[in-house]
Amino acid sequence: MPRYQPITNPQLPDKIALSPEFRLVATCSWDPKSCNAVQRRDNIEALAAEVRNWDEVVSLSVRHGVVGIFCRVMHKVDWRAVPGDIRDHFLKIRTRTTVGSLGQVAELARLGRLFADSGIAVIPLKGVALSQELYGDPCVRSSGDIDILVPSECTERAEELLIDAGYSHALGFHAMSKKQKQHIIKTSHHHEYVNDAKGVHVELHWRSYLWTEDQVARLWESSDAITWLDAGLSRLGRDENILFLADHGARHGWVFLKWLSDLAMLMENEPEGVWLSLYVRAANLDLQRILCQTAVLLEWFYGIEPPAPFIKLIAADSAIDKLAIFGASQLLASRKELARQQKRGVGIHMAMRIKHLKPATSPRLLLRSVLVTHSDFIDWQLPDSLFWLYLPLRPLLWFKRHYMKRSNHDL
Repeated sequence: MPRYQPITNPQLPDKIALSPEFRLVATCSWDPKSCNAVQRRDNIEALAAEVRNWDEVVSLSVRHGVVGIFCRVMHKVDWRAVPGDIRDHFLKIRTRTTVGSLGQVAELARLGRLFADSGIAVIPLKGVALSQELYGDPCVRSSGDIDILVPSECTERAEELLIDAGYSHALGFHAMSKKQKQHIIKTSHHHEYVNDAKGVHVELHWRSYLWTEDQVARLWESSDAITWLDAGLSRLGRDENILFLADHGARHGWVFLKWLSDLAMLMENEPEGVWLSLYVRAANLDLQRILCQTAVLLEWFYGIEPPAPFIKLIAADSAIDKLAIFGASQLLASRKELARQQKRGVGIHMAMRIKHLKPATSPRLLLRSVLVTHSDFIDWQLPDSLFWLYLPLRPLLWFKRHYMKRSNHDL
C-alpha cells in the first residue's frame, strides 16, 4: 500500500534538500482517492505550519503547473493554515487557468468534429482530456496547449483542416519545400499551430519523439472510442497512456511536478501484476529504464512503493539511481537554471538524454533528428535541388543561432 506522507521517504537521497514550501506544494499536487481524509488534512496542516515564505508556495505552484489541484486539495481542508491574502491570490490564478481550460475544452470538441468529418481519428494527449480522466474535471490540470495525435498518413490533411479553422503554423511549415516537409515528417514528431483570434495553441502529433512506426501503431491498437462533448475522439489504453506520459516526462527532464503527479494518480494502489505487466510492455517499447526512473521518483515524492519484484528490476540496472537523482534535481531547479539549460542547445542534449534513457534507440535515428532541423529551414531557405547542403552548413547555422543572435541581444 502506498504511503501518504510524500517527500518524507527515508530513501530520498540526502543530497536532495527540500524546502518546506516545496514539500507543501508536492503534497497538494495530487488528490489520492484511497487515503484517510483526516490523516491527509493533518499532514497538510503540519506542512503548512512549517512554511516561512508563502509567496514561494504560490511561485512553485505556478512554476510546476499545479495551481488547479493545489486549490482543489486546499478547498477540501478549508484552506487551513493558509493566510487569507495567499488564498485569494491562488483563487485569482485559478480563475484565469479555468477560463483557459474551458476554452480548450470547447476547441478540442470543435477540432474533433472537423477531423471526424474528414475521417481522421484523433487522440487527445495530456491536457484537459487527461484532467477529466484523473479528476472528473477538465479544469483541474492546467495546460498551455492542446496536444492531439493523428495517424501519420493524415498529417497533411490535418494541417489543411487546422489552417481552414483559423490556425497558422508557428514555424511557417506551409512555406517549406517538399523535401523540407518530408524531412520533418521523418525526423520530428509534431507541428505547432496557433490561433491568434482564440488565443489557442495546438500541437499536432503523428508520433512520440523518436518512436518507430511499429511503436506508434501499438498506441493506436490500444485506443478506444470516447465522446468529448458532442465530438467523437479516441483515448489511449491505460497502460499505453502511463508509458506515454512517463516517456514524455523523462524526455523533457521532469521539469514540471504536474507530469509526475499525473502518474501518481494513475499508479495509486496498482497491484503487483499491473506493475509487472507495465514492465513487459515498456521493454517492448525500449521504455523499461524510463518506467523504472518514474517508479523511483513516484516513491520519493508521493510515497507510492513498487512491489518487491519490481524493486528487483530497478536494482538490476545501476543507471536508474543516477537517472532518478537527475529527475529530482530538475524538479527542484529554478526557472533561471532551466533557462540556462535551454541555452546549451536543446537538440543535442535531448538526443544524449534519450540515448541514456532508451539504449536501444538507433544512433542513426538520433543523429538524423539533430543534424538538420526545421530551424535550419527557417534560417536558410534552399531549393530542393540543394537540400544536401543543409548537412555541411549545419555548424554555421548552429553558430548563427546560438552565438550571433545572443551577441546582438547583448548589444
